[in-house]
Amino acid sequence: MRLTIIDKRVEVWETQALAEAAVKRGWSAEIVDITSLNDVGETVSGLGDIVIWRYASTLGSALWAKATILRLLKNKFVLNRDILSRTYLPMKMAQQILMAMETDVATIPTFQFKDEVQLREAIGAGKLSWPMVLKRNVGTRGEGVRKLDSYHEVRMTPKDFKATIFQPFLANRGDYRVLMLDGVVLGAIHRRARAGEFRNNISQGAIAEKVTDEATMKRLNEIAAKVYQVAQLPLLGIDILHSVDDDRWYFLELNTIPEWRGFQQATGIDVAERVLSLCHEWYEKSLNNQHYRVGVI
Repeated sequence: MRLTIIDKRVEVWETQALAEAAVKRGWSAEIVDITSLNDVGETVSGLGDIVIWRYASTLGSALWAKATILRLLKNKFVLNRDILSRTYLPMKMAQQILMAMETDVATIPTFQFKDEVQLREAIGAGKLSWPMVLKRNVGTRGEGVRKLDSYHEVRMTPKDFKATIFQPFLANRGDYRVLMLDGVVLGAIHRRARAGEFRNNISQGAIAEKVTDEATMKRLNEIAAKVYQVAQLPLLGIDILHSVDDDRWYFLELNTIPEWRGFQQATGIDVAERVLSLCHEWYEKSLNNQHYRVGVI
């Protein structure tokens, strides 16, 4: 069995974990990038029996390029191929809109503005107030996330308004990361920001603990199930926040290319092995049933 992981970030822990888990199974494993459409047909035809799509250089390219690659992959077994076809999924504003429209899960009011003038108008109309959070519309690991308390801080923060979203800051005692595989919750962790920091990302120094409280897990499972019905990605991370202001549970964001190192350390779950086990099961089914090869994964 040959596994190909599409990821331009060869050194990422999760990508390495997948490759190592494949070798333990007796498979061959390779990590490749798709940098352009030059010779892409040859590149795609040389991919392994199982392909796990994580992050390619072409991910940020034009829609027609993504559509071309998706077409070439039609006869390949690809985990999370919908990252290519549903290009809006990684966008935080789109995620909030979709969850607000298609579920009854509480969502966070999210805004984009062309400039500071529009931001001032929104504040004047009561749509936003201080403090607020500034984020990249597409971003990971808490990078570029800022808590703002004044117009001065807005002006002093490096940003591209077209690629930035604004949300009200919700006071909390940490957030929750739920990891799902094939629509089933593998587990959940509670992440708490380090002293002097408001971001609950492990990459920003947050502390992670396995969620063991039954009532909390029940609530997280209920929310995750509803979010999954919209996202429909076999491998998915879901971030959920419990506000201390109004005692509501909010959908925070989707992780379409989830990291799970902190999750695995806290829960003891070997995520890479679980992922490969599912891929192998589906691959075997796909040999006799085209339904498993195209459109489902």
